[in-house]
Amino acid sequence: MSPHPRVIYRCDQAEQVTAMTQCLGPEFSLQACFSDADAIAALAVHTEQLAAIIIDLADLDQVTNSLVFAQAPAQAPHAIRIVLHNAPSLEALQVLLKSRAIDRCFSKPADCSLLRSEVFAASLKLNLLPNARENASAASGPLGVLLVDDEVTATKYLRKQLALQCPDFNVYCVESAVAALELLEQDTCPIALVISDQRMPGMQGKELLKTLRHRYPGILRVLTSAYHDVEVALGAVNESEIFQYLNKPWQTEELIQCIREALAEYRQRCAASSDLQTQLLQRHHTALQQRRSRIDAALRPLLDEFRPADIVTDYLNLLQSIDTLPPSPSSTSAEREDRLDQELCEGLTQALGKALHSLPRKIADRPIEPWSTLRQAWRQQAEAFETAMPEVKLLLRALNALLEAAGETAAVLQFEQGDHELKITTLRPLTLLSHALAPLTRITPQLIRQQSALLLLLIATHLLGGIYELNGGPQCLWFSLRFSDEAGH
Repeated sequence: MSPHPRVIYRCDQAEQVTAMTQCLGPEFSLQACFSDADAIAALAVHTEQLAAIIIDLADLDQVTNSLVFAQAPAQAPHAIRIVLHNAPSLEALQVLLKSRAIDRCFSKPADCSLLRSEVFAASLKLNLLPNARENASAASGPLGVLLVDDEVTATKYLRKQLALQCPDFNVYCVESAVAALELLEQDTCPIALVISDQRMPGMQGKELLKTLRHRYPGILRVLTSAYHDVEVALGAVNESEIFQYLNKPWQTEELIQCIREALAEYRQRCAASSDLQTQLLQRHHTALQQRRSRIDAALRPLLDEFRPADIVTDYLNLLQSIDTLPPSPSSTSAEREDRLDQELCEGLTQALGKALHSLPRKIADRPIEPWSTLRQAWRQQAEAFETAMPEVKLLLRALNALLEAAGETAAVLQFEQGDHELKITTLRPLTLLSHALAPLTRITPQLIRQQSALLLLLIATHLLGGIYELNGGPQCLWFSLRFSDEAGH
């Protein structure tokens, strides 16, 4: 199996293969195919590793009639489909869009940097899923279609026609791109499709749809224009990722067909996203239980001597109460889970072993540090910190590391000191975007520092005779540490 993402390259001549290999570089494995039959056979063999399908044929009719793109969406939905041609026509683009055959179309000679970046993005399998608002709207009633055109009379007439002929969806009209963005920002209309004219005062249609692609990726986009401008159409395909391109003046039946196809595609994507998310959650749950067992097995020999406190269980239970970003296909890959788990366990045990090497393990018969000294050390009085007990230093270093990871300062902590007790609490939750039981694609030094600091905080609190209370929430945690002078006497 090739270690690099694969690219199926359908072309006419061997010379093209050499040029494309140089263009994409060594990061990708190129599979050259000189017929549709060869490309379809390659598609069946290399589905999982396939990042892109590129068709580079001189005959534009061969491109529009190719069976390769017809089979690709079902067999390799994550692979980007790209057409390269010397002179792509508007009519060919419309045919390819209508059949949903392509994702990109570039005029030759292609920009190799741009082509590489597109293929690389596809290799990461970054599939955008409809957001929660869009998923909810797809399942709870009629969807909305937003028409954006400064020809007010025409859109009002069209809206009436659509209302009479198509009562199963709602139509909204605005006169400008700014008004469209304001309407979507209000989040009061379940918009699934935006149809925008290209030439309008202010922001042009292509730019509006490009903005929507980034802000509302689940909403489908259609560009319309009365001008035969191939470059605008190419830009709309490549930058705005339009669903279709329609000519003006509108033909009502053609427009209705486009709307119905777009709404059907929208519902299908929502359903597919829901199914995919369910599968990913199930796979992540299985991987999560395995990872938890591995972390427990790796850390327990180091931390069992701190009983009766079960620090490992307390730590893992806290992590499971902290919600992070949902799993992705790459984070739930079975191959990666084994490798990641090993790196994670090794990183944590090494960090903890180094920090705990010189620490005393028992607190019996040892004087507990006066809590005024602990507070002085936290206030960065160097003399107090240098003369503090090792456990106090460990606690303060762990606190500092957690605050740094969360982008916070000491102001987020509250010290409450009584005659015989000191309490340290977080005034607001600390941000924790990821952790050891979250969906992961790689193990970073930052993650190891953050997670080992959390464990060391619990260990130091225990060694100092303290009690910790831990709580997790959506990408955050908060805690309370309570120490008593009486515990050491």
